[in-house]
Amino acid sequence: MFRQIWSFLLFFVCATLVTKYGVEGLSCMMCNSLMKSKWEACPGSNQHHAMLCRSATRYCIKIDGNHTVVNQSAPTQSEKIKQTIGIQLNCASKYNMKLFGFDQDKVQVKSQSKHCVDNVDLGEIDLTAAPNPDGTFSKLFFKGKVCFCNYDNCNSPHVEKYS
Repeated sequence: MFRQIWSFLLFFVCATLVTKYGVEGLSCMMCNSLMKSKWEACPGSNQHHAMLCRSATRYCIKIDGNHTVVNQSAPTQSEKIKQTIGIQLNCASKYNMKLFGFDQDKVQVKSQSKHCVDNVDLGEIDLTAAPNPDGTFSKLFFKGKVCFCNYDNCNSPHVEKYS
C-alpha cells in the first residue's frame, strides 16, 4: 500500500513539474506499426497517432521512400528482408536522425517550419540500437525523402505538404 501511494505521489510531482515548467517533449505523429516493432508505411489517418516524444527530441521526422531492413540472423527467409515503400512517421530522436545521416545539433530548422532533403541514399547502416541475439546487427538501406519539422504533429501526412 505504501509503495502504491509513494508511486502515485512521485508521478503527481513529476507531472506537475512537467506541466508547470514546460519540460515535456514535442508531440509527433507516429506509425501505429512502430508500437509493434514493425516498420510499415502509414499514410492513412487510421494508421498513425500523436505521441509525446522524449524531452530531448527537437524534431519530428517524416520519411518517404524505399526503406529496407536486412537481418541475416532471422530464422526464416521471409523475415530476413523487410521492405517498406511509402510514408513513415516518428519522433526524430538523435539515434533516428543519425541513422539517416543527420546531426541533431547541426540541422537548422526555423521555428514552425520544415527542412526536407530529397534523394537521400543510404548504402548500408547497422541498426545498433537493437542487436540480434547472436550479437550481429540488422542492416538498413533507404532511398527517398527525409523531412524534419519542429512543432507539434507537424509530420502528419494530412497537414500541408512538405516542400
